[in-house]
Amino acid sequence: MILAGVVTLYNPDKDVVGNLLSYASFLGHFYIFDNSPSPHEDIKEKVEKTTCVTYFWTGENKGIAACLNQALQLADKEGFQWLLTMDQDSRFMTEHIPEYLSCLSKADENVYGICPTFQEELKRKAGPNSILSEVKSCVTSGNIVRVKLAMQCGGYNESLFIDEVDLEFCYRCNKAGYKLYKYNKVIFSHHVGDPIHKCILGFHFTALNESYIRQYYIMRNRLYVCDKYPEVRTDYYWNIIKWMIKILLDEPDKYRKFKYALKGWRDYNHRRFGSLKL
Repeated sequence: MILAGVVTLYNPDKDVVGNLLSYASFLGHFYIFDNSPSPHEDIKEKVEKTTCVTYFWTGENKGIAACLNQALQLADKEGFQWLLTMDQDSRFMTEHIPEYLSCLSKADENVYGICPTFQEELKRKAGPNSILSEVKSCVTSGNIVRVKLAMQCGGYNESLFIDEVDLEFCYRCNKAGYKLYKYNKVIFSHHVGDPIHKCILGFHFTALNESYIRQYYIMRNRLYVCDKYPEVRTDYYWNIIKWMIKILLDEPDKYRKFKYALKGWRDYNHRRFGSLKL
């Protein structure tokens, strides 16, 4: 098989096994990295019934980028051409996977990745008529990256730890002249945060309601991306403003969220990266 897969776990809930099983049988090797304080050997035992599984647990949270880089190295060593990168709270619509994977054989040598369309995206707008369309970036979950090109581009930035790891990787690959394509069919379900939906003065919007810890990484790492990639700077600054407004209008725990976002701003200005030191 040409495809390996990786997922990073952190205190997974009861739905995680079903999520993993929705795609595990399509993988030649499945690398499961568990960043939780306690191991989840039962997950490995259930998933390894469908494919070859290697489970890693060290008792510390190394961040998603470190796990992705280790998976790239393992996949390269074992001769896999492509690596499917997943989040624990995502699942495939299994009937679409064979067609999605068939895109790999059609990809030119300068294509570093193929990503799916989320169900949530199609609820907001109609997808393109073509099966594949070129895009500039995508999130980690559901993305299939070409192992050799990903490593040539430097892999994932471990100093970011979490948040913006995926998008920064895409912008770096774009700068190197490589391309990313999206598969324009409903094949994927992905849960982000604990969203709150609200209508104020006729305007409907959704706040992701991420934890106050995540606000730190979001602010710090978005500022990093703004500085490093001028082509996305305007969009990023506008997104930061909208994100702050949504927290102010709609989310609980406002004080701590703003406090940690401010800490993220300060740490970026002092070039402090890696995991947050509490």
